[in-house]
Amino acid sequence: MLGELRKRTAKSGVVLPLEVMLVPTLLRASIRQLDAGRFVGELGLYAAAVREAITTYREWKVEEQWNFAAKKLVPVTDWSVGTPASVVKGAVLAFGLSAVTAGRGDALAAVRQEVAVVPGLNAALAQTFQLIDEPAEQHDDAEGLIASLIGRFMQGDIINATDAFVSSVRVVQFLENSFLASAVAAPVMAFYDRLWPDILRHRRFSMRGPDTNGPIILEAMRKGATAFERMVNMALASEAASRQRLSDGVRQQLATTAARLAGKRQDNP
Repeated sequence: MLGELRKRTAKSGVVLPLEVMLVPTLLRASIRQLDAGRFVGELGLYAAAVREAITTYREWKVEEQWNFAAKKLVPVTDWSVGTPASVVKGAVLAFGLSAVTAGRGDALAAVRQEVAVVPGLNAALAQTFQLIDEPAEQHDDAEGLIASLIGRFMQGDIINATDAFVSSVRVVQFLENSFLASAVAAPVMAFYDRLWPDILRHRRFSMRGPDTNGPIILEAMRKGATAFERMVNMALASEAASRQRLSDGVRQQLATTAARLAGKRQDNP
């Protein structure tokens, strides 16, 4: 697709905003297919696209201001610091969430093998992979929380009501501003679609008020036009069943996100 875009815009000049919008679509496709080779092969271009989006986004708000120049995205090759390092970690975590919740730990292992032969990339991701291998509960950053969560998913350690609630909140926070959210939310939500009925059948003792809260959670999980919207609604509904509470700020953030998504659905029925 990217090659075809460049071919069609060869005479008028590359439309950089179109390239930047297209590249995340390619990475989302590789995540949906759990194609490790394609995913790692596109990380450099994806990091370049996100960096470009961050630095020039305001210039794209008006189509007439788009830059029709002989400029195209150049894949990142230095993964050591700054935006590329953060972007590639987020992308790998997104792939990891999709893989392990789909029961495809082998796909994440394949990503690690592909990463190992890319100069500099293995070093940039070493700590992330270590946290997946050795999950810890306490972290100072979102990347550490998600890496450890992936490890716990792999170990089959997300099993009770509080696990389901806390993990879903963390995944929602991670995906909320991600270019890759739509690809990741579907397999993750499919995991919760299996987990909550299993909790209600076999681990009701882990819930507060299972007779009341169970049906509310299941209903919330059906509410929404997308997997991500369903996940947000589920996270909000499952707090009452959990033995852990959200801060007022996080609860308000989730409620705001749920309202925004519902409003978007009503505007585009």
